[in-house]
This record gives sequence, C-alpha cells and structure tokens, in this order.
Amino acid sequence: MARGKRPAGAVWVCAAGALVLSGGLHGAAAQQGATAQQGGAQLPAPSGVFQVGRTSLHWVDPSRTDPFARRLATRREVMVYVWYPTDRGVTGRRAPYVPHVDAIAHALGDSLMRDEFGAALPRVLAGDVDSYALDWPPLARARPRYPVLVFSPGFGETSLTYAAQLTDLASHGFVVFAIEHPSDAFAVWLPDGRVVPFAASSWDSARQRPTGAVAYQLAQVPVRADDMRFVLDRVTGLDARPAPRNPFAHRLDLGRVGAFGHSLGGVAAADACRVDARIRACANEDADDEGRPFAGGPAAHLIKQPFLFFASGHSIYVSARTPPPTAQALDRMKLTRAQYDSITALYQHNQDEALARMPGGAERVMAEAATFTHRTFIDLKLLQAADTSAREEQRHDLDLVRAYLRAFFDRTLADTADSGGPPPPTDSIITVEHFGGTAPH
Repeated sequence: MARGKRPAGAVWVCAAGALVLSGGLHGAAAQQGATAQQGGAQLPAPSGVFQVGRTSLHWVDPSRTDPFARRLATRREVMVYVWYPTDRGVTGRRAPYVPHVDAIAHALGDSLMRDEFGAALPRVLAGDVDSYALDWPPLARARPRYPVLVFSPGFGETSLTYAAQLTDLASHGFVVFAIEHPSDAFAVWLPDGRVVPFAASSWDSARQRPTGAVAYQLAQVPVRADDMRFVLDRVTGLDARPAPRNPFAHRLDLGRVGAFGHSLGGVAAADACRVDARIRACANEDADDEGRPFAGGPAAHLIKQPFLFFASGHSIYVSARTPPPTAQALDRMKLTRAQYDSITALYQHNQDEALARMPGGAERVMAEAATFTHRTFIDLKLLQAADTSAREEQRHDLDLVRAYLRAFFDRTLADTADSGGPPPPTDSIITVEHFGGTAPH
C-alpha cells in the first residue's frame, strides 16, 4: 500500500495509507506474508539499569459517555497497561507480549488478526515474542518516587505493539501508563471477557465522504485527550490509595508527569498538554495537521510545556535530503509541481512557526532515510522484517527513537540524580533543531 505524502489531502494527522488498521487498512503488513518462523527478530532489550514489570488496569469514567457505544448512557472505559521499573534480580513469570491473544483472535477471526500482525502473527500467537517484562513484580525500591508518563498509540493501533519504547522508558525509571482506546484501537480485551474491536463500520462510512477520513480521525483527538486526562486523574488516586495491595502507593511523582503518543496519539497528547497543567512535558511522534504538530489550526492555544516533535518523512515537507516527487507521483496526487511546492512550503512554514511559538521551547528530531517510516515507531515493522539486513536496519532505527525520546524526558522530567545517562547517539539520518526556550547543553 502506498505511503507517500499527498499534500492535496490537506490534513496530515494520518497520511493516506500511512496508518494501518483493521477493516482492510493493514494491507501493507499483510503483504509482507502471513507466515513466520519462530526464533525470528526480537525487540531490542531495555537499555536501563532496572528490570521491567507490567500490569494492567481497567478504569471506567463516570463523568463521560462513550461516543462509540450504541446505548447513550454507556460510560467511557479504558484499559491501561503499565510498564514500570522493578529491581534487578527479581524473578517471576514473563508477561506475554499480547495478553489474552487467544480471546482476541477468537473474537476477531483469522483475517483481522493477519491484518494487524502480518508476518509476525504466528509468533505472537505462539508467545514467541519476548516482552522483556515480568508480570506484576514489585516496584523498584531504589528511589522513593518515579516520574509518570501517559501514552496514546496510533490510530487503530494497540499500545502493546510499542513495547520496545515503553519497556525502555521503564528500565530508566519511568512509570508508563499506556492507554487502550476502545473502538479506536485494533482490539481491546476487557476483564469481563469482552473484546471491543476497532469501529470498522464507522470508519468505512466516514471514508466514503470527501475529507471524511480526516474529519473522523480529528474527531477522535478530544476523545483521546480526555482519556489521557482521565487516566491521569486515576493515577493521582492510585498514588494516594494505601498499600499493601497497591505497590504504587505514594511512589508516583505527580510533579513530574509527561504525555506522549504516536501518530493520532501524538496529536492527542499535544491536545492534553494544552489544557492540563499537570503535564510538564509533551512529545508527538510523527503526526501533524497541515504541518502543525497539533490539531486546531493557527488559532489553537499554545502548548506551554517543553515539546518534542519526532518526525519521519511522513511529517517533513521541505528538506534538502528529500528528492522531489516524480512526474508520475504528481499525476497520482492530481497536482502540478507548482501546486505541490506551494502546499509543502506552506505546511513546512506552519510547522516551523508552531514550534517557534511554544513558550517552553521545542525540539524537532527529523529522521530521513528510506528505512525510517511512519511505522518505524511501532514494534511490528521490526517483527515483520523479512531478512537479517532488514532486521538490523529496523532495530537501528527503533533504537534511535528510544534514545531521543528517553533523552527528552530525562532532560525535562528527571531530577539531577536521575539525569546522568548518555546523550542520544549522533547519526547521519538524524537532524535535531531547537526552537524557542533554551537549547539543552
């Protein structure tokens, strides 16, 4: 499935074909083959000093209705997977890469499971992908409190397939609350046994209308942002709830909270940061709206927190490294070269101006290489890699994502005692720019 940018689409929260979900959009993954041998590519191991634990939480928001529910009175509920540091030497059962995968497969069927996981499906079903996380071990004792991160995945995705990023952050001392957004995720298992699939019929209906796909996705931004803020409310309550059955009791540093997400989740994180002062730092992985790394256009309220925008070619519009489109590509876009140049220049101007106006300062990390795409941020691109060379390239690119994301949150949320880690590596495909505020030393 083609994943090139098409400026005629006007809004680039999700480039056409760049994000893949159930209902047939996971064609790119499926085309890589539906079989894989056990013992294939594994995710990079966490790089921090801690082992990693993982647990899950199910929370219902009594103040909101679910916009996807058939019954108007249905309350909004979310599943949250929590990655957190645990002490070296702790032993226990390994957490499965995708919990309850058999129940999810039974509910969705073979076709949608292949659409989601592609060539990695046999290994996911067999439990052959190492999560690098223990199932519900104690929180690490080394520090009295740990900073908190709230994460939102891409449109139609599950946070579980961002494990490489989330385990790495946890291994460096962050407690990461990763949200499963029901009806907007590929599938969400709930503790009563329900499996809520992606709302494929609503999405398919929206795509039949001009600009309907973009409008549908933008409509999910405030829903997701409210999910993130609700989870932060519950995290505050979790910290206050007494032990012994709550290992997070008085161990979460609510003065050091960050929010981040990939694709649509990155835009939602920006929206949550804009309206919630409890969030002290914000990161958007590779999503923009007409160039701006947030929704709402030029009239949107400023994001005051330090901001990281990590962009691939999906969100880079003008660059000396990026060759201009061919005449055939322009024909497919139904654009003249002058129209293409005008639109991309406008979008790049919008992006630069938006980042420059952020009072807390902004950092843009641009990764420009044929191997580094919008889906590099997700584990599946590595797990689906067909040969050793492709695996090495994807592991390298994913390591860059982890290093720059961790460095940003270390710098903005970690105290002096925590922030002694190495700087992210220099790499020929990476360009780093700073806007406003004070550039880090």
